[in-house]
Amino acid sequence: MEDTLHARISRSVVAICVSDKEKVHTDEHEEVHTYCSQGMYKMLVPGSILLVEDETFDHDCGADQYTDCGAPVVNEAGHLVGMCTSYGGYLTALNVRSIAQKIEAAENRVYESVEAAVQHVNEIANAVQNSHP
Repeated sequence: MEDTLHARISRSVVAICVSDKEKVHTDEHEEVHTYCSQGMYKMLVPGSILLVEDETFDHDCGADQYTDCGAPVVNEAGHLVGMCTSYGGYLTALNVRSIAQKIEAAENRVYESVEAAVQHVNEIANAVQNSHP
């Protein structure tokens, strides 16, 4: 599994897959991977979820000095399940729903769903791309 995930990440940083469900469900003890850069090596570091809360979860993936600055957390299926935001002996990550809510709030939109937030991000990216010849 790690080789497949590593190949996806090394080609395009991370491919964001959105589940059909409103919330990508994470469970304690679930295996996850965090993108980590150590020198010239870029890798997925395995770990497991330690604690799940409403907006965040803690996990024990290995970390470098920048992992807590937004590194993606993916599950075994390769779906984005969170984004690392802090380190205090373990990593804490925002879950996907919380990320989507923050994106919508930053754009002054009412949060509807993860899928709607991703669609809005795609629309913004397309508009920016189309505005530059």
